Amino acid sequence: MESRFACLEDKFNNLQTGQNLQSSSEVSGTLSTIEDLKAQVNDREQEAVCNDFEISGIPEQPGESAAHLVCRIAEKLGVTFEECDLVLTERAGVRRAPSGDAGTPAQAQLRPRPLVVRLSRRSARDAFLQAARVRRNVTTEGLGLTTNPTKIYINERLSKFNKIIFFKMRTIARANNWKYAWTRQGRLYVRREPGRAAFRIRNEQDLKKIFGDAGIHAAETRTAASII
Repeated sequence: MESRFACLEDKFNNLQTGQNLQSSSEVSGTLSTIEDLKAQVNDREQEAVCNDFEISGIPEQPGESAAHLVCRIAEKLGVTFEECDLVLTERAGVRRAPSGDAGTPAQAQLRPRPLVVRLSRRSARDAFLQAARVRRNVTTEGLGLTTNPTKIYINERLSKFNKIIFFKMRTIARANNWKYAWTRQGRLYVRREPGRAAFRIRNEQDLKKIFGDAGIHAAETRTAASII
């Protein structure tokens, strides 16, 4: 699928640059096929992490046992959980410089890398996520860390593409006063307010359909203003 996708992208790029002049219907058909293949690739990547979730907000410490931390958090959430259910526990992303290093941005010092957890069963992962939704104010207190207690955030793991779309979706929703933006089983949803219909978001085209150009522009304006 990946090789077919690359071939179609090359073909479409040639059409755009005029190297191979064809009818508008062929251009449209090629673009549609590319988008379909992108969606299929993303679905496969999301399925590959269907047993995963991420825990954010846990300070990193030398010699930490990620598996032990996950088990302690399960106890705090009231989840029946065995260490043998763990397939993978590791910090995700590039290791940041230790807190206090000269030249290290303050934000990088304060934000530890998320802890990625993969379980042997999806049902076990779903139970973990459900407990986290019920107990939203869980902190690091009692985990044996030397730092002050901080709030823990637990969310299902998303594919790279879905992470990008979810960030954009949440930013646009906030800028337009939509109250809810969430994920469920690797799918992205927004809702304006209680009692209103929920919309599934798959890509940027869906964002345009729901919020329109004006709604997206409002989000871009607010983001630019916050940077200045």
